[in-house]
Amino acid sequence: MYPVRALKQHLHSRCGLSRFRQRLVHLGDNAVLDDNCTLRAGEVQVVLLSFCPVSDAQVTVLRDAARSGLTSEVENLLQRPQDPDAVCYGHPTPLLEACGHGHLEVTRLLLEANADKDKANSIGITPLFIAAQNGQLEVARLLLEANADAEKATQRGSTPLHIAAQNGQLEVARLLLGVNADKDKANDNDITPLFIAAQQGQLEIVRLLLGANADKDKANKTGTTPLFIAAQKGQLEVARLLLEANADAEKATQRGSTPLHIAAQNGQLEVARLLLGANADKDNANDNDITPLFIAAQQGQLEIVRLLLGANADKDKANKTGTTPLFIAAQKGQLEVARLLLEANADAEKATQNGVTPLFIAAQLAQLEVVRLLLGANADKDKANKNGITPLFIAAQNGQLEVARLLLEANADAEKATQRGSTPLHIAAQNGQLEVARLLMGANADKDKANDNDITPLFIAAQLAQLEVVRLLLGANADKDKANKTGTTPLFIAAQKGLLEVARLLLEANADAEKATQRGSTPLHIAVQNGQLEVARLLLGANADKDKANDNDITPLCIAAQQGQLEIVRLLLGANADKDKANKTETTPLFIAAQKGQLEVARLLLEAHADADEKATQNGVTPLFIAAQLAQLEVVRLLPGASADKDKANDNDTTPLFIAAQKGQLEVARLLLEANADAEKATQRGSTPLHIAAQNGQLEVARLLLGANADKDKANDNDITPLCIAAQQGQSEIVRLLLEANADAEKATANGATPLIVAACYGQLEIVRLLLEANADKDKSDQHSGAKSGATPLIVAAGSGHLEVVRLLLEANADKGKATQDGTTALLVAAENGHVKVVRLLQRCKTLVKAF
Repeated sequence: MYPVRALKQHLHSRCGLSRFRQRLVHLGDNAVLDDNCTLRAGEVQVVLLSFCPVSDAQVTVLRDAARSGLTSEVENLLQRPQDPDAVCYGHPTPLLEACGHGHLEVTRLLLEANADKDKANSIGITPLFIAAQNGQLEVARLLLEANADAEKATQRGSTPLHIAAQNGQLEVARLLLGVNADKDKANDNDITPLFIAAQQGQLEIVRLLLGANADKDKANKTGTTPLFIAAQKGQLEVARLLLEANADAEKATQRGSTPLHIAAQNGQLEVARLLLGANADKDNANDNDITPLFIAAQQGQLEIVRLLLGANADKDKANKTGTTPLFIAAQKGQLEVARLLLEANADAEKATQNGVTPLFIAAQLAQLEVVRLLLGANADKDKANKNGITPLFIAAQNGQLEVARLLLEANADAEKATQRGSTPLHIAAQNGQLEVARLLMGANADKDKANDNDITPLFIAAQLAQLEVVRLLLGANADKDKANKTGTTPLFIAAQKGLLEVARLLLEANADAEKATQRGSTPLHIAVQNGQLEVARLLLGANADKDKANDNDITPLCIAAQQGQLEIVRLLLGANADKDKANKTETTPLFIAAQKGQLEVARLLLEAHADADEKATQNGVTPLFIAAQLAQLEVVRLLPGASADKDKANDNDTTPLFIAAQKGQLEVARLLLEANADAEKATQRGSTPLHIAAQNGQLEVARLLLGANADKDKANDNDITPLCIAAQQGQSEIVRLLLEANADAEKATANGATPLIVAACYGQLEIVRLLLEANADKDKSDQHSGAKSGATPLIVAAGSGHLEVVRLLLEANADKGKATQDGTTALLVAAENGHVKVVRLLQRCKTLVKAF
């Protein structure tokens, strides 16, 4: 009789119905037949069941049973029937677990249950992939017989053949190739199975793939071929197989590196030998013009260097910057490599594009033994780079004492200077390389040689506070007063920088404390200017001239006052410096302190009885005047209390109060008036402070002056009053203020022009209105000589085309018929000057009169 299981399996093969979902029912008694039963005579009915609902726990039970290879338990769970592909989120399928652990019978059961043979996990790993990864040959065979996809790749593009090649699963790889798996398919990094097998040293896999005609030169994204990666990893036999299969030994990466490059870089000696035996180009340069010999020298691969030289590699071939194998060996301190190259007659003088030789770079980086080697090979010890820097100079700069000693013992030129004239001693002094400086001087280096800026080693050591180098040079009798092109000495630069101990050393060596620059400034000048108090004290203690003036006749005290160096001012006054010595423009220390608002400095000078009045500038400007002009309020407060003349005028008879009024310095003006400054003192042209305040619209100053009883009607030499000038300048608020103070609205100029005439002439509408409201005479005419004498405000406004002023005057009932001495009326003068609108206004005017 036929077994029930066999019938179900037959139906599965013919109809694709999983036997676990089939139920055979005997129609005679409606009995459900068990799989292990034998069929009885009679008809049976096939019933196809749906998968039963399952919980996450039930899903987990099936997965765990598959992982553990529990065939019977898997059989029972599938008989429920349970979906073989049901998973919990993020977990593998039962089939993936069974394949990964090599459970062949469980795999067979799951496939019989129609489990998805290609269902992958979250990173794209399929049952076939994991079987290939773990070398589960029979499981892989079973999956392939069930038509599993041999090309289905992971998220990164790797196929089952990739992983088999990577892990050396030879028989699985053979099986996959037997079902025509793509032998040259590349993953997302363009890596083929042959590439990965070569990388991992899977020799038999490589042999298998090459036998299947895999592309031996297919490169990844960076241009790396299987032969390149084998050379990189030192996979000698893999490289041999590839070369025997005619792999291209010259195929380079995107950056131009060949397999020989990478073998040389990584010290893969036997691979390099193999490549050279296959006629790999020994001098092929990559995109940076680097040859295999260069890279071997750089990495210190001594035997590879020997191998390449033995193969007649170009020992002097340089990269794009002109760097040779010998240079790079010297730079990296590869002594034995350098020795090999020199024995092969490498050019020891071949320099980079910047003129740097192997000896230079070795000296710069303190590669002592390489320096010794190169000097022994007669390398040019004085060859300079493009900036004129020699090996000795660079050794001195970096404090490479033993290198410098070797070079000097080889008779290197201790005086050879850079393009700017600096010697090794200069740079040693600059960088504080004391022992190198001592060594150079022991070799008779010129201690006073100046560079192109006339700077000596002592100067630069002083400038940079290299105290011990300064001491060394002074002990060797270096010229302590030798100046640069601007006349600056070592002592001057020490004073400028505030280098007290350096200055002390120089003075103890009798440096000239009075030697001045080309502009006449001494060390004391610059110490004062920069606020170097202790240096100034030291210089005064060395009898530096406290009153010496520079080419602008400026003394140290004047500079200190200007800079507000209070303690230095105190120091100089204590040393009896001349407190009133003026410069070429007769500017004294007190003046400059007042000008700069240096209150405490001014106080000190006044306490020392500095002259506050008599010592004025060439223009007669006193300290009080300049303080008032610049609104140095506290200085203004200080000076009158020190009996400064509050009314002393400059050469134009301008007083401090006048200048304060002109500039609108209200508080300064208030202080001066409180000190009883003369509010009426006028300039040479008769203008008072109130005139200038009115002219410039300084309202509050004008109010202050009026409050101090300044004469509101005082006229200057042209008989112009403050009201007249305010009217001319359009200062309406000043006009209002003066009128409220009862200024005379009719007081005329020497030409008879009243404030109203002036305002009308200049078109000052608001001021005309103010004057009319103050009952200024609207028809009063001027009285100057000439045909046009007798012009009224209306005539003047009409002649100037000031339409609104004309309208305002007419509304005030100004006499439009009044004429000048030659009979010119407002209408006539407007017509003569082409002021059409004014003409029309005058013609139609009958009664525009308004009350004012």
